[in-house]
Amino acid sequence: FSLSQSINQSIMSDTKKRKIDEKRETNDRSMYDSGATSSSKRGKKASKPGGFKPNNPFIRNQVTNSDNLQALIFKRYEGCSCGDENSSNTIEANSLEMKRILDKTISKHEPSIGDVYFVGNNESAQLGMSKEEGAPSSTFLLSGDLVGSEIVHVATGSQSNFVVSRDGKVYDWGNSDMGALGRRTDMEVDPNVERKPTRITGFNPSKSAIVRVTASNEDSAILQVAAGATHGIALSESGAVYGWGACVIDNKPWRPMPPKDFPDNDFTKTELYKGKAPKGFREEARHLDQMPQKVHAISAGQSMSAAILADGTLVTWGLDTCGELGRGITKDTRHIFMHADTNEEKDERTNIVMQQFMIPKPVMYSPMLSKHTVLDVSCGQSHMLVVVRPKGVYPTQVYGAGLNQYGQLGRGNTENCDVLTLLPDSKDKYIVEVAAGQHHSLFLDISGSYIYTCGRSDSGQLGISDQAPPAGDMKTSLQMVAFDSDEDLEFKSIAAGEDHSLAVTKNGKLYSWGFGDEGQLGHSKGGMYQPRPTLVTKFGKGEQVAVMEAVGGAQHTMILCQRESSRKN
Repeated sequence: FSLSQSINQSIMSDTKKRKIDEKRETNDRSMYDSGATSSSKRGKKASKPGGFKPNNPFIRNQVTNSDNLQALIFKRYEGCSCGDENSSNTIEANSLEMKRILDKTISKHEPSIGDVYFVGNNESAQLGMSKEEGAPSSTFLLSGDLVGSEIVHVATGSQSNFVVSRDGKVYDWGNSDMGALGRRTDMEVDPNVERKPTRITGFNPSKSAIVRVTASNEDSAILQVAAGATHGIALSESGAVYGWGACVIDNKPWRPMPPKDFPDNDFTKTELYKGKAPKGFREEARHLDQMPQKVHAISAGQSMSAAILADGTLVTWGLDTCGELGRGITKDTRHIFMHADTNEEKDERTNIVMQQFMIPKPVMYSPMLSKHTVLDVSCGQSHMLVVVRPKGVYPTQVYGAGLNQYGQLGRGNTENCDVLTLLPDSKDKYIVEVAAGQHHSLFLDISGSYIYTCGRSDSGQLGISDQAPPAGDMKTSLQMVAFDSDEDLEFKSIAAGEDHSLAVTKNGKLYSWGFGDEGQLGHSKGGMYQPRPTLVTKFGKGEQVAVMEAVGGAQHTMILCQRESSRKN
């Protein structure tokens, strides 16, 4: 790559320039040569586009050496430019970004197999068999049931947990209400059916799907899982998405229509939830056969889901109560859905869910975008954040849609957005990763040096004050998070729980802050609130660990990490 000091100065702040220069001096340029980074050292799992977060492993099997990785990066960013496309600086600017992304990516390709720890609320067996059900923990506990299972990815719903093994199998435990676990559970047959990590199967592709799946065994080909309050979705190596559970509002469950070649025979527990799709819930996974293309990455919010397609565009599906689908759903449509009274209105509501809400459809942007690439997406309780790279524009841009009651969309106001709307503050911050919580948002820049937050702050979830702010306090524009550390921290990922926040450093340290009444921050001691980012220092019985991935549920946290004892073995 050809790098120019003048380009550095023209396209980034002095602070970012200094950090890049410092990293450039310490980087060994030989790492970019063919085979310089051994595939055996990187493991099977790779990273996602843009943010290149290794915990989203949709291209893990495509990366075998640094040349392949470099090619993938150039393919993802093909045609991008900085400023005037005819400028002589265009190639230099593109090269600079490629180097920064390559630095961030290759350095993180370490073995990704790890052990699972969890902490926090345990009312729905979120802590598995490691703790008596109902008893919370403020110290991270090792999941003994999963030791040796070669876990490479973790995900949480509000009160449920999911893990993916190296061989593409999915295991879960926790709250199974409304089919949230994707498997049938009967406490009378097995009292531990929700507590013990159990494999999900039944990922059967539909022959009627828009994109046909030719793989023979999707049960052992899952790459990523995402979950909301009572629904979950899984992405397979073939690019297919499978879903289970239900999207619920006012205690009414809704689900996508089953594929045409699958009968609508989903088991229901009570008369209250019986009914043909889209009513009711689904206890077993079904192929989302209306997905218009192969999928590269997924995200799930409380009652909605999103998928980045193969061409870099975004589709959403689920329930839209305040614009969170980002598709310009009208207020009249939402009113009928939310307040149907007469039989005629109820029939119309069913048609709205069946024909509009539950079918994956493209999002809309304001201002409107033509050619672009979606780099990351995160769905919160009722809002969605998206990182976009418009063609011909150098910096990334962040767009948000949905509920903005506490300024969680970072637009300087509290107005809801029916379509994905630009966050003005994001234009010059080079954001590559976003995380949406209940009423707050997190943003990570490409260097890994800066984390920004916005939204509700009265539980300390923004990490910007010394004491918990008064009730209802909020920040409607992006705020930089400060970390009390003697070392120059570089973060590789962020995550948001309901009212708490998580950040993982490149060298495997975990910081958490926000609401911790159930111990979900993992600080052992520290009270109900932790309004500043604090390093987590205790894991299990004093094990030394390197954290690779952290995810937050409603009031619990789960991490994937490497134990020192495991690394020695």
